Amino acid sequence: SSGPTALHLASERSYNEIFILGFDYKGIDEKVNNIYAGTKNYKKQNEKATYFGNWLRQTTIVIQKNPDIKFIRVVKEGIDFIPKELSKLQNLNHIYDNDFVKFFKLS
Repeated sequence: SSGPTALHLASERSYNEIFILGFDYKGIDEKVNNIYAGTKNYKKQNEKATYFGNWLRQTTIVIQKNPDIKFIRVVKEGIDFIPKELSKLQNLNHIYDNDFVKFFKLS
């Protein structure tokens, strides 16, 4: 999958920290969980979200294989679902998107 593959490639770059954006897994109100929703060859925006188990498994493997990297998953307040598999990972933390914006002085 493209997201976990990007995470894997970033982990090979010797970074101490990697911020993970866009990995919400369930989608909003469990509707389509893909930014391409509604475009050619993708589900309509109001369809049920794709099962995220494969993305979650791949993400978990990348994080487990890189215990020296601090992974920080950015979630939107109110849409902050944390799968139980991710809550067990010692080198993964979660922050809200507004804290991410403040941290990088993006506003």
